[in-house]
Amino acid sequence: MNVDRFLRTLTICLLPLLATAAKAQAAANDRFAISRDQVCRALALGDDQCRNVDLLGRPLATRQNALLRIGRRMRTSLGEEVTLRCDAASCLPFFVLIRDGQSRLTTSEETVPASTRSNLFTVRPGDPASLVQASAGVRLTRRVICLERGSIGDVIRIREAGGRTLLRAMVVRTGELEAAY
Repeated sequence: MNVDRFLRTLTICLLPLLATAAKAQAAANDRFAISRDQVCRALALGDDQCRNVDLLGRPLATRQNALLRIGRRMRTSLGEEVTLRCDAASCLPFFVLIRDGQSRLTTSEETVPASTRSNLFTVRPGDPASLVQASAGVRLTRRVICLERGSIGDVIRIREAGGRTLLRAMVVRTGELEAAY
């Protein structure tokens, strides 16, 4: 009789835990990873060029084999950065980098000796810079202050000189940034 009571109590205690685990598993299954092959098909790249594609992050979609749409393309020092979106809002926009060549410049702090690490950054916090915004033949330039360190191609936080407005911009060269939307 004690064994029956024990099993009943155990079942009553475990049932809510099993239900919660099942719900968590179902929620986890609602997301599908977007593969490099999907990105290469969307960009119409061959196998040779596909080796030069880096997914910047781990893009997930709510539907398997979501149709990808090409957004903004931007040239950087490492290659071409492309914004991709899924159709019907089944994923958040994400970035891919199409590297120019087989070799890739690494700026990871783990793989670069400490003695050369400080030389990797083109801008540092507190540095003044020019923010360039260009659209339809109009080019606007504003003075800004860098709030983060960054190398060419990095997107950093900045603030308007003499203001409080925070923005994000991509480092183009020393002292020059391009607005990132």
